[in-house]
Amino acid sequence: MKRFSFLILIALCIGNTTHAQDPDGAPSDDPHAGMRTGPSEGDPHAGVEGAPHMDRSLATAEPSADVPAGSVRVTVVDESGAPVAGADLNVGSMGQEGQRNRVVQRTNAQGVATFAGLATGNGQAYRVNLPYEGATYSCTPFQLPPNQGYAVRLTRLPLTRESRFLVQGIGLMMIELRESRLHISQQARLMNLGEATYVFPAGGINIALPRGFLAPEAQAVMTDQRMTVTPQGFRLVGSMPPGNVILSWSFDLPIDGEEMAIEQAMPIRTLMYRVLSDAAPGMRLDVAGFPPPEMVESEGRSLLATQVERPPNQPLERIEIRLHNLPGPNPVRWVAVFAAIAALGIAVTFAVRKKKPAQAMTRVRAEASETSVLDEIVRLDAERRAGKIGPKYFTRQRELLTTELALLLQRESERRPDEKTS
Repeated sequence: MKRFSFLILIALCIGNTTHAQDPDGAPSDDPHAGMRTGPSEGDPHAGVEGAPHMDRSLATAEPSADVPAGSVRVTVVDESGAPVAGADLNVGSMGQEGQRNRVVQRTNAQGVATFAGLATGNGQAYRVNLPYEGATYSCTPFQLPPNQGYAVRLTRLPLTRESRFLVQGIGLMMIELRESRLHISQQARLMNLGEATYVFPAGGINIALPRGFLAPEAQAVMTDQRMTVTPQGFRLVGSMPPGNVILSWSFDLPIDGEEMAIEQAMPIRTLMYRVLSDAAPGMRLDVAGFPPPEMVESEGRSLLATQVERPPNQPLERIEIRLHNLPGPNPVRWVAVFAAIAALGIAVTFAVRKKKPAQAMTRVRAEASETSVLDEIVRLDAERRAGKIGPKYFTRQRELLTTELALLLQRESERRPDEKTS
C-alpha cells in the first residue's frame, strides 16, 4: 500500500493515541469489519460532558484453558452486562494462502455460542463478528493454539442514527510538494461522545475532495468504518461505537500555477483542525480563519503550520487554503514525460483493444486530461525508482493509468471529424 505521510502529523498533534491496525492474515468476509475502543491519552476533548469511558473494551479475545482445543466460545452481553440470547454470530477464517471460510451460529439463552472443530496452529487466523442492524462488533484476529481454545466476549450496545454525538475531534492536513503536483494526506480523529453505537446513513457520509483530485487512497483500519472511492472523493460507511478512531486518506492535486486554492467542506462537526505544508523558499500559506502559520522543524523538514480550535457549538464547517509562490516544475520533468509517451505507445494501443469501453471508461475522470495522466505516470515512475512504493502497487497503478490514457486518446480522436476523404 502507498506510504502515508502521517508520522509528522502524529508526532506534532496526536500524541499517544492508539488505534487498531490490521495484522497480516486478518480474517473476515469484510477485512475492515470490527470494533475496538482504547485509551485516549492527550485528548483535548476527553472532558466533554457525556464523553464515554475510553477504556471500555467492546470486544476481548483470549486463550482459555476452560475452552477445548480447536474451539472458540463466544459470550455476547448488552451494555448492562446481561446475556444476549439469539444473537447471530459468525467466525471468519483466513488461511496462509488467502483462502477464506465462515461459520455461523446463534447464541443460546445464556448468550453463549461455541464453535468447535476449528483448525489450530499458525496456518489460519480467526475473527469473531457480531453484525447487528447496520453495525458490526468484532474481536481482533487470533490463531488457535494446539492445547487450548479461545474465549471471546462481545458487548452489543444500543444503536442510534442521531449524529449529534459524532465529532471530528482533530482533523489534519499535510501538503507535500512533488513534481508537478501536491500530495495531500489527511487524517480524521472521529469521536463518538454518546453511549450508543452510531450507524452511518444508508448512503454513507460523503467526503468531497477538491476538484481535479487524482490518485485517491484510503488507509484500511480494523474498525467498522470503511472508506470507498467515489467520483467526488470518498464515502464513509459503517458504524462508530463510543470512543474514537483515526482514519487516514490521501490524494494528489496537479499544480497549475504559482497560486493554488484548496477548499473542502467538513461533513462531520469539527472541533480542531491543523494544516501543515512543505515550506519551499518564498512560499506562503494562508488558511481562512486560521492564525498566520508558523515555521516548524520536524525530522529535518521545514514546515508551515497553523491550527484552529472551535467550541462544540461553533464547529469548523469548511477549510479554505491558499498557497502562494509555488515553485515551478523541474525542466527534467518534460524529458521524462516524452520518454513516458514513447514507452506507452505500444501499451496504449494494446490497452484500447483489450479493455471493453463500458468497463474501462469508469476509470476516466471528468477532470482528467492527457497531460494530467502523463504527469501521474511520471510521478509513479519516480516514486518506484525512489523505493517509495512497492512493485505490486506500481504495476497495478501503471496499468490503470495506461488504460486511462488510452481511453482519453481514443475519446479525443472520436471527437475530431474524420479527416479521410475519398
